[in-house]
Amino acid sequence: MTINTSPIIMPDYGRNVQNMIEHALTIEDAQQRQQCADTIIKTMTKLHPEFNNEEQKRIYYDHLALMSGFRLDIQYPYGTPQQDNVLLQPDKLPYNQGNIQYRYYGRVLMTMIVEATKETDPEKQKELSKRIAYRMRLSHHVWNKESVDEQQVKEDIVHISGGKLNCDFPEFHSVFSDPLPSASNKKKKKK
Repeated sequence: MTINTSPIIMPDYGRNVQNMIEHALTIEDAQQRQQCADTIIKTMTKLHPEFNNEEQKRIYYDHLALMSGFRLDIQYPYGTPQQDNVLLQPDKLPYNQGNIQYRYYGRVLMTMIVEATKETDPEKQKELSKRIAYRMRLSHHVWNKESVDEQQVKEDIVHISGGKLNCDFPEFHSVFSDPLPSASNKKKKKK
């Protein structure tokens, strides 16, 4: 008994499908080769039924071409797959790797503070400061599992905004007077 140690091109389909494709490459009659390819596609469909609709069936033919090394000469219903198109990798998305000074607040809160400093109306700026402080309080609580004091949030807002946001107004204290929502306040699921 010999063990086949050749690498499997697409492990999702297994060695048997790969062996079927290798056999199809040896068939010289075009009609028999087409019937063999159709049988292989049916087998692939049974192995992975998630691509069952008509639009996604092209994936099976792309995989068939890929596993045959683009050497299988059959009539492809969606046009002959080109190696450049099948192996095409999407461009990597740029990811902002900049340092976040206060990681427990996150980049969104930092952006909110910068945008709030651009507000010219003092009343709107106060309201934004209150909302930002509430979000900062929640974020700090989630990250550290403990409550944060009002003075710490004030200092952080002033520091992040470069002194452009003022948190010394009476309504600011109301953000810290309400208790934080906790997991115990949520309704328990019935069993």
